Amino acid sequence: MSDVTKFRGRTPGLALRQAREELGDDARLVSARRVSGPGLPPLYEVQVMTTPAPKEDVIPALRRELAGLREEIGSLRAGVL
Repeated sequence: MSDVTKFRGRTPGLALRQAREELGDDARLVSARRVSGPGLPPLYEVQVMTTPAPKEDVIPALRRELAGLREEIGSLRAGVL
């Protein structure tokens, strides 16, 4: 599941830069719109989407899964032979 966060800045580029500084380079622009009224200095709001980081590193999880499968294969071979 992805998270969508809003940031504001004087330009869409500045708001996106702030988002990437806070959320990381994987922040992707979803939308940008001007939110200041007529006659006021420009203010833009951008929505960025990020993918949450995995809760654990993938490599150790894969190693545990492979170890379990090797044990299961070993048990099956022992039962057949």
